[in-house]
Amino acid sequence: MKKALGLAFLLPSIGAGYYLFSKRTLPEPTGKPYQELPKASYEDHPNKHIISKIPKTIGIIGAGMSGLISAKTFRTQGYEVEVIEKRPGPGGVWYENFDNSGLQGTKDTYFLPDYPFPDNYPPFPRRQQIKDWIDGLVKKFDLSPLIKFNTEVKSVTQNPDETWKLTFKDGTSKNYDFLVVCSGFNDIPKIPQYKGQENFKGKILHSSEFINAKVHCQGKKVIVIGAGKSAFDIMSTSVDYGGEVLGLVRKIGYAYPVNPKPYGIPFEFTTYSRLAYLCGIIYDPESSFIHKYFGFIEYLWLKFVHLQLRYGIIKELEPDEKDLHFLETAGIRDPPVQKKIADGKIKLMRGEIEEIKENGIMVKGKLIECDTIVFATGFKPNYYVKQKENDGFWLYRDVLVPGVRNVAIVGAFITTYTNLWSNIQALWLVDILRGSFKVASIEEMNKDIDKKKKIMFKYYENYKGDPIYISSQPFSPFIIDEYLNDLKIQTVRDDTMYKHWFKAFDINNYKTVVTHHI
Repeated sequence: MKKALGLAFLLPSIGAGYYLFSKRTLPEPTGKPYQELPKASYEDHPNKHIISKIPKTIGIIGAGMSGLISAKTFRTQGYEVEVIEKRPGPGGVWYENFDNSGLQGTKDTYFLPDYPFPDNYPPFPRRQQIKDWIDGLVKKFDLSPLIKFNTEVKSVTQNPDETWKLTFKDGTSKNYDFLVVCSGFNDIPKIPQYKGQENFKGKILHSSEFINAKVHCQGKKVIVIGAGKSAFDIMSTSVDYGGEVLGLVRKIGYAYPVNPKPYGIPFEFTTYSRLAYLCGIIYDPESSFIHKYFGFIEYLWLKFVHLQLRYGIIKELEPDEKDLHFLETAGIRDPPVQKKIADGKIKLMRGEIEEIKENGIMVKGKLIECDTIVFATGFKPNYYVKQKENDGFWLYRDVLVPGVRNVAIVGAFITTYTNLWSNIQALWLVDILRGSFKVASIEEMNKDIDKKKKIMFKYYENYKGDPIYISSQPFSPFIIDEYLNDLKIQTVRDDTMYKHWFKAFDINNYKTVVTHHI
């Protein structure tokens, strides 16, 4: 009996060990580097519901990261590409920003598979480092000749043949066979309007206008509105330039812990591994066997993530959010910011503006005097070809607008691993145009979107904010797998299943995916 019981435990253990630790053959590129024109003729093209003809000219709106990624992807496939950018240079929000701005997460979640960060970059690169890296990207892939700088789109209209016409602010216009919108989530600064705002005698700025910090802060009383990463970066910068700083926050969200190993366990393992996503932070939690059969594991895992997020956080920054699944992030992760708050150099106040007076703001019936008000209140997206719906902004695979031909949106939302996501989206889109595989029908797309809506509404059932944040789903490796499955590319990119499930998601694993036609 004992032997039978021993075997009952031993054999599954051996099987699990073999599954997790046996070496696998890594996928190797079997085709040429991406230098191919579309293969299918229009007569036998499988995706006529996406294109009205074989596209030659590709118009891309925006030279931020998604626009640059799309430009390099389409150009290496032989398309004639033109990028429209309203700023004088590339990089989107990184082109010009305040001194202390930086990444929301670590650099390990932001680089490109075929274009890494320099080895000497810190874990959280600052704005100038990001800008230098982007300038290097443009140079490496020779993208400058493709970009029309200082050119702002006034309107976008679809021609009778379903191609697209862009009209610019200078009155000129141009047609493109296919349009890729990469204006992103951070396009239009969002400043709330308050009673008396026009009477304020000081300076009112959006975070995107907080460029010359010394002028705005030195010797002045500065109030920063918001609790996101940019808000805390601006508070810290304002102190550095001699400002008397108050941060007005509605509530405090979760933040990347200062210590990379809270309680001795790497934070990336508990949040960025496939196992972590399987335990609740994933696209479709109900498809997870852990969610179905081992709910207590999911619960305990998320409770531990919450403990890690609180690790080392001072009392003033203790998060208000209690929902286990919905983590509203603040991006506070700099020890200097915490020290300035703990030392009283940055004062925090929970509340909302009731009215703006000539010399300050009213909060909770009291006047708080100030010289400068900075609204770190985010942006509104402008996707040109599709408007936000009442319940969010929904696309098929976060790229295609069902029923509208010759257009796609790449990099629609800000999330973890955003640049890798945009890169895979662009590859997926190119192969649709080339006719390499048949994408879902319009009916199938709408069914997929309806399924996603049900999942996300349940996932965010306690969320009371703008529904666009519900449709802008969090990143998941399983979403990348969806694109790769469509492209018939192997989804397991590690040499053991142990690494596949337990180590942090690794952008380096996708280098050959973005450089070769496999």
